[in-house]
Amino acid sequence: MPLTLRIISSQKEVLGPEGIHVFSVHGGTIGRSPDNDWVLPDPERYLSAHHAAIDYQNGAYFLSDKSTNGVFVNEADQPVGRGAPIRLYDGDRLRMGQYECEVSILNVSLEGKKDSAVFVAEDQDENDLPGEKRPSDLNVELLDAAAPRHPDPNEDFSVIEDVQAMTGTRVIGEEDIEDEEDDITQEVAQLERDSLAEAARLVFEAAGIDPRKIPQGREQQFLLTAGRMLRLCIGGLLDVLRARAKIKGDLDLDQTGVKPSENNPLKFAPDVDQALDALLFYRGIEYLPPMDALEEAYVDLQAHERALVAAMKAAFDEQLASFDPDTLEERFSKGLRRGALKGLSNPAKYWDLYREHYDLTEKRSERSFDEVTARVFAKAYEAEIRRLAKLRAARRDPD
Repeated sequence: MPLTLRIISSQKEVLGPEGIHVFSVHGGTIGRSPDNDWVLPDPERYLSAHHAAIDYQNGAYFLSDKSTNGVFVNEADQPVGRGAPIRLYDGDRLRMGQYECEVSILNVSLEGKKDSAVFVAEDQDENDLPGEKRPSDLNVELLDAAAPRHPDPNEDFSVIEDVQAMTGTRVIGEEDIEDEEDDITQEVAQLERDSLAEAARLVFEAAGIDPRKIPQGREQQFLLTAGRMLRLCIGGLLDVLRARAKIKGDLDLDQTGVKPSENNPLKFAPDVDQALDALLFYRGIEYLPPMDALEEAYVDLQAHERALVAAMKAAFDEQLASFDPDTLEERFSKGLRRGALKGLSNPAKYWDLYREHYDLTEKRSERSFDEVTARVFAKAYEAEIRRLAKLRAARRDPD
């Protein structure tokens, strides 16, 4: 006797298969926290972490309100409230935060003893309440009134057969109910398989992969793999963007600042959880839409790599120029330490002065990035970034 909750508000388009949840007789919880049986995303926090609970008791499902903002059933103005579980019926509607969902209950009655039998007319639904016919409707005159003082133990069954013959009814026993339960279980399992297959199809199509490549029955495995790949890729992207920011900080280059709108969550999220939350549950103008945020991040990283190469080349050229023989000879000839080396020939003097020049350069580079080289590096980096930005703008607007 499963209970199904189905989102009927606007969020159903975003949630897809996750907008439907089937509760068994073991019940479950609902809320925005990941440890619930049915997790409903709610960045605005209208839902509580554990908003409601579903329980199965004495053949019926009950809802317990665990929330701050309440659970509203049908058109009620007042919430269910804590400490007062309410029974759920097929067709009920629940309002929780910004979500509205509909209740479906596949009703198979198991009440009564196992050896009992229920009479159901051939033209009557098996789930209708038995006993609709009043005793006066039965033609009791056809029954043998002269029953023996010690009746045959099998007489009860013959009476059942007689009543069946008179009323056109058949008997539903334990096996019938178990068969119907099996059918319902199979239907629910098929619904879950269909939902997984549809979700996998959408993911593969969005990735540009033919969904027919998915082996039947392995949809759940592929969806789990896709989710783990997404988390790994976003986490790696955050690490690379942080490394880029550190390099720019070390070189005293302009950093990305927070704007009133359209911020890239990949550049400001402190961890992968918050980055995924901002990307997948995009809201308002605070952040860029997810695809725009990813595209901007990749463009920035590509530009960063090319600018680093250009800057390193410029810095190397600057260092190489400091060892230019003509430049050094001119400097040495002007009298660098000329007094101490006055008695030596020019080649010997120049060699000693060169060694001194090299030692000074090496010590300077060990302490920190040479100031002149750093300026050259930063200038070349920013020039390349500007050049690439102009190229991108020209491609977008060829006129």
